[in-house]
This record gives sequence, C-alpha cells and structure tokens, in this order.
Amino acid sequence: MANYDNFKDKVHAVMKGEGRLGQAIDVFVIILIIVSLGAITLESVKDLRAQYGNFLEYVELIITIIFTIEYLIRLWSCDNRIRHVSRPLYLIDLVAILPFYISLIAPPASPDLLFARAIRVLRAFRILKLGRYLAVVEGIKYVIRTRKAELASIVVISLIFLFLIGSVEYLVEPQTFDNIPNAIWWALVTLATVGYGDIHPLTPIGKIVGSVAIYMSVAFIAIPTAIIGASLTQYYFRPETVTCKKCGNGRNPKDAKFCYRCGKDL
Repeated sequence: MANYDNFKDKVHAVMKGEGRLGQAIDVFVIILIIVSLGAITLESVKDLRAQYGNFLEYVELIITIIFTIEYLIRLWSCDNRIRHVSRPLYLIDLVAILPFYISLIAPPASPDLLFARAIRVLRAFRILKLGRYLAVVEGIKYVIRTRKAELASIVVISLIFLFLIGSVEYLVEPQTFDNIPNAIWWALVTLATVGYGDIHPLTPIGKIVGSVAIYMSVAFIAIPTAIIGASLTQYYFRPETVTCKKCGNGRNPKDAKFCYRCGKDL
C-alpha cells in the first residue's frame, strides 16, 4: 500500500510539472492545445471544412483522447478527488473534453446549426487550459483573492457612474440619445477610452457632460491599475514557500520540514 501511495505521489508531482518528465508533459500539452485551437478555427471555415473536415475530425479525436487520459490521471493521482474536481482548473479540463463527447451522443444535423456552433465555441474554451501552465495566472488569482473587496467596489461604482452619466446625457440631449441604453452604451465607450464614434454628443451641454465622463475615465482606469500593479508586485516579491501535497497548504516556509496545517512531511 505504501508503494502504491508513493507511486501516486510521484505521478501527481509529474502532472504538476515537477521534474524533466513533468516539464516535457507540460510542453506537449501546450502544443496539443495550440494544435487543437488551430483545428477548431479551421473547421469553422466552410471551404476548409468541406476539404479537410475528416482530417480535422481525426485530429480532434486524438487530442480529445489524450486530454481525457490526462484528466483521468490527474483525478486518480490527487488525494481528495471531490475537492479537486470542483477546482477551476479541473473544471476547465472537463470543459475541454466534454463538448466532443456531447457531439458524439447528440450529433448536430448540420455543422452550421446553432448547436454545432455552440459545441465548436465550447471546444475553443480549451484555450483556458493554458492557464494551468502560465505563472502569471497564479498572480492574477492572488490579486483577485486579496483585493476582491476593492475591485468589487470599483466595479459597482463604475456601473453606478455609467448609469448616472448615461441618464444625464439622455436628459440634456434627447435628440441624439433617444433612449437610456444608447446613452449608457456611449458612456461605456467613453469611459473605456475606445471611442467608436457611432454616437456622440452634439450640443454644448452634451459635450460638457461628455467632458466629465472623459475626465472620470482617467480615474476609473488608473485606480484598478494601481491596485492590480501593487498586488502583483507583492505577489512576485513575497517570501518563497512550499505547498503541502496532502492538504494543499501553500504557506509553509521554504525551509520547513513539516506542513504547518496537517503535519505531513514536505
């Protein structure tokens, strides 16, 4: 039993990208993701689908089988399967393979039907698997986890300001903004500094309101940028720690011999 547990731990470490074999598997999976996304993209072109449809289907079949094996190995090698299967990265792995099997059970009558297009888009969500192999994703998760209150407050304040500025613009310039949704759309484009130009104020009072929106857009962009930048700096310059393989505690100091939470050897 001990040998079996040790083997599981070694497999789990490899699937986490540890060692040369783990790094090689990570590179291989990244290549498969890129190839799969290319196949999905080409399949959406009618002429290419008509000419190379069978080949692209074989590519998708092989890649999906490999991803399925990868998912099952990850699930088998972890200690707490119920906890792991509900984690975002495992859900992304499941979403990456599920659309293919759905299309096998209920194949669409035509590749251009809404159902077929939805399956194709769901398969394109496979790009999210890259998040497992990008270190910056961990930094973003850290920012969201530690600064979620500030970020949520900024989102709420931005939505309130969008509604207010759109409503005021609708009030002062009804000949240009015939309804509040159009005015809110203009306010959103202005605050985002995109400036499509499809709709814009024409009267002096409307331009004054627009100037206020432009001025406020600087604050709505600068504040979250500063928060995210400070949090990422804190994340990348934090003390180095070791994650426990048993309980997932990632706050153990690098030189710790035992996990501070569960006591398992590190």
